[in-house]
Amino acid sequence: MNRILLLLEHPVNRKLLAEVLQTRYAVVSAAPTSAALNGEFDLGILDGPALAALWEAVQARKRRAEPLFLPFLLVTSRQDVGMATRHLWQTIDEVITTPIEQVELQARVASLLHTRCMSQEIHRVALQESLHAVVILDASGAIQFWNRAAERLFGWSEAEMLGRPLSVVETDPPAQWESLLNETIAGGASIQREVRLATKTRRHFIAEVSCTPLRLQGTGAPITHGILTARDATERRLAWEAQRRRRLELETLDRLTAALQQARTPREAMRAILDEALAVLEIPAGAIWLWQRETNDLRLAAATDWLQAFTDVSVKPGEGVVGQTFAQGETLVVRELTPAAFERSAVVGRVPAKWGSVCVPIRTSENVVGVFLTACPLAQRLQPDRMTILEATARVAGMALERLRLIDLFKGDHSPPSAPAASAT
Repeated sequence: MNRILLLLEHPVNRKLLAEVLQTRYAVVSAAPTSAALNGEFDLGILDGPALAALWEAVQARKRRAEPLFLPFLLVTSRQDVGMATRHLWQTIDEVITTPIEQVELQARVASLLHTRCMSQEIHRVALQESLHAVVILDASGAIQFWNRAAERLFGWSEAEMLGRPLSVVETDPPAQWESLLNETIAGGASIQREVRLATKTRRHFIAEVSCTPLRLQGTGAPITHGILTARDATERRLAWEAQRRRRLELETLDRLTAALQQARTPREAMRAILDEALAVLEIPAGAIWLWQRETNDLRLAAATDWLQAFTDVSVKPGEGVVGQTFAQGETLVVRELTPAAFERSAVVGRVPAKWGSVCVPIRTSENVVGVFLTACPLAQRLQPDRMTILEATARVAGMALERLRLIDLFKGDHSPPSAPAASAT
């Protein structure tokens, strides 16, 4: 039932008006004070003296209700309308003059309440039927509103989430919701960012999230709530990352091609490739091992940082991380390197603690002919786009060796390095 607030200066008029309206509506009758406007109601009715005293408070109350429409009706004599004109149309939505006809009064009241009802429905549909998840939080982080799109995106129903903290929805890293809400309230402005989330069914995805401050007491009042919107941005993010990887790959290939133009031997080519690749990847340590046909082992062709100490270390196919990558012809990711990863007692003391590694096979058109190894501290996690660059670099190294082999053949040297049949892919 709609609730009507009567704020008339004359108590007898308040009583008579209440008797007419209370057959259809819930009526609250009160002396015209600012405090009376703080309650919840759907229509306010004032007389001339009440409007003159409360026009500023009424305007403030209407602003607090925004974006919902909160109507006010003025009951006044015809001769007093002119006196109220200064505040009238900034404050009042409808005027009815005395003496009041009950039919006219009921019609005016019904019209204003219908307009408010439409405002509420439009607001509800705008939030509830939004294609984006909409969540309203109070300052403590408790959920006050949870629309159907939020149910679809996160997996929890409205009944499960109302009153609970949004931290129920896990983020990576944790505490992203608290940080987002606190920054919004402290800064008084909208914040937008990408957040990695997990749904109720543990599906992980990337969401584009924005949080906007709400001042329910009007402009200039303290921020008491935040309205949060979210949408699944996984596909857009993946497309962006794929485009970025492709661009980085092309830039790397250009750099590698330029660096190889002056190379005349496999060692010169591998050194140029290694230096350029590590610069692009921003990885401190790397090495390229090439297979030697005469001794059937892999030896360093180029190395940087602590891997330069492996110059005298040969690796047999299938032995350690380098030999396994060569024999299997597949990329190998090593969470943490140890001396055992090289299966040689000679490397004890040469492998620093807490370093990870990625080994990528180097191929020509026929065989696997070497291994490109990169190493970095565990704190420096290798991103997917960097893996793409590693694999592209290994392809360039294979093409460079192929080119040098063809040059040797053209010169009449028919004994170029080639891989054993067991390592063919």
